[in-house]
Amino acid sequence: MNNETVSSDGFEYTLISHVPEFSVDELRAAPDIVPDEIADRNMALPSDVEAELVDLAIELTAGQPPATT
Repeated sequence: MNNETVSSDGFEYTLISHVPEFSVDELRAAPDIVPDEIADRNMALPSDVEAELVDLAIELTAGQPPATT
């Protein structure tokens, strides 16, 4: 995607991005393990989540397959 816009500060910026597209088969073939550096950054709970809620979530999801399957 290409997008050129003049911003409110009068400067012109160009944004170029690529959004990958994966097939269902490619997604299913992906490993189930999330690398630690990604998990630490993107999968951590906020520090103010109550312990009781965490315990309940663990209890309710015990033995369940990952949501990606």
